[in-house]
Amino acid sequence: MEDEIGSLAPWQIFSALYLGFWAVSAYFDHFLMSFVFCIAFGVVSEIATKYMYGEQISHTKKDEVSSLVSMAKTEANLVPSLTQMAKVEASRSVDEDEEAATAGLIN
Repeated sequence: MEDEIGSLAPWQIFSALYLGFWAVSAYFDHFLMSFVFCIAFGVVSEIATKYMYGEQISHTKKDEVSSLVSMAKTEANLVPSLTQMAKVEASRSVDEDEEAATAGLIN
């Protein structure tokens, strides 16, 4: 692990989050407020984890919308081919059932 000036280890970040949660919940000392801060600090730790693993925080909705639109277009292009595949499979199973029925009558 490279030592860089000004960088913190993940355990230091999560320890600080825990100590911050403990201090805030001790200050407010109420069950409902502790529950609210538990959720809030959980969200903050989730964001910190995603950031540490290299996921970028999206500041614009255009990136999300464009990726969803492109995913929808890709799925729309798959639908006709899947429909054709289903039709072929259905016709095969019908043909096989007919062949099995005629083979059973002949024997």
